[in-house]
Amino acid sequence: CRRQRQMCIRDRASVATAAEVATSWPAYRATFIDEYLAANPVKAIELGRHEFDGQLPDLTIDGRAAYRRNLISWMKGATAVSGEAMTRQDEFERQYLLSSLEAELFWLDEVAYARRNPLVWGGPAFPTVYLTRDYAPLPERMDAFNS
Repeated sequence: CRRQRQMCIRDRASVATAAEVATSWPAYRATFIDEYLAANPVKAIELGRHEFDGQLPDLTIDGRAAYRRNLISWMKGATAVSGEAMTRQDEFERQYLLSSLEAELFWLDEVAYARRNPLVWGGPAFPTVYLTRDYAPLPERMDAFNS
């Protein structure tokens, strides 16, 4: 396996804790999606998960550190799922997820966008999704934004 900016899958799996090991890829995927959307409520809203309406991510220094720990935990969890029972699609999903999470770590650690880009603070607060998606009457959508 290549050793550029990423660890080998077998290396990542070896450091996963028992709590991070799911019994199957579908079980892990479902847990990951719930946890990821809870940590990224603006993305959840964009995907139509309106139970997250009015919520914002924690962009404080402590919040970003906790999110970084989540990224690593999610990577460990994904690699800890046994590949023996995975379909080709499952394996593709896992590789795609790992690549996406590694990209998020790169932007968080190497680019340090949260310290350099002031739009990090304003972007999540823009009401665009509430104005452009006609999922409910406008007054109800704006109430959701203000909640």
